[in-house]
Amino acid sequence: MSIPKTSVPKIQICAFCGEEKPIVEDGLCNVCNRVYKRNGTKENPEKFLKKCSLDYCNRPVVAQNMCDKHYRRWKRHGDTKQTRPKGWGSKEKHPLYKTWQWQKRKAPKVIFADEWKEFWQFVEDVGERPSPKHRFCVIDPSNPIYKDKYEWREWEDGGADRERRTAYCREWRKSNPAKVKNTDLKRNFGITLDDYNGMLKSQNFKCAICGHPETAINPRSNKPFDLAVDHCHETGSVRALLCQNCNHAIGNFKDSTDLLTNAINYLQAHAPSGD
Repeated sequence: MSIPKTSVPKIQICAFCGEEKPIVEDGLCNVCNRVYKRNGTKENPEKFLKKCSLDYCNRPVVAQNMCDKHYRRWKRHGDTKQTRPKGWGSKEKHPLYKTWQWQKRKAPKVIFADEWKEFWQFVEDVGERPSPKHRFCVIDPSNPIYKDKYEWREWEDGGADRERRTAYCREWRKSNPAKVKNTDLKRNFGITLDDYNGMLKSQNFKCAICGHPETAINPRSNKPFDLAVDHCHETGSVRALLCQNCNHAIGNFKDSTDLLTNAINYLQAHAPSGD
């Protein structure tokens, strides 16, 4: 079954509003045509197709003697004039926008002064970045960031700056273990930390195979490892939580029930006699 091609309206000057728009029918644009069909007559269209009451607008009236655009503005903002703030739609392209957003995301550890919650005020006070290698750094995070509470610091690709970044990342991971674990679980298994904790509770904090809690010690924390998330390597679906020994065992047997059955038969055949 062939799909019929839709015709693209030609862009011409509308016979009523005089604007260059796609023409849909009888030389009228879409807005004028809808108003004409609702209110107009071929005998006397001007009687019903009134133009917007604002002197600078030629669009047809939709309601309250206003065109569709000005009526919507009046309905939403109580004013027919443009109400968008200065620079609306362009701040995302500004070179300092990501810097401003990044500092805001640090809250509540870092607090912006009320004056800098407005992006364009931040741009006016900070000015231009000295160079692409300079980074916006807070001098005293305990106080709200404002004009005298920051500095532009030049970062190099290696050396002390790399060590500083590495130390910062290491410290952040150490102080935010829940966020790190949640991110790792979502990236590797498609589950959240809440999902993991729910599974852990349903298994009574024990391995789904051996029925024992984890005993292997993590050398970094000197505490037992968290139960591992076991998943199907073909479908990616999560199965259950296992201890290190059981998880490694199934992996070594390549998730094969045949190999596991052979292992059981092998153990039974070589079991010590009851003598």
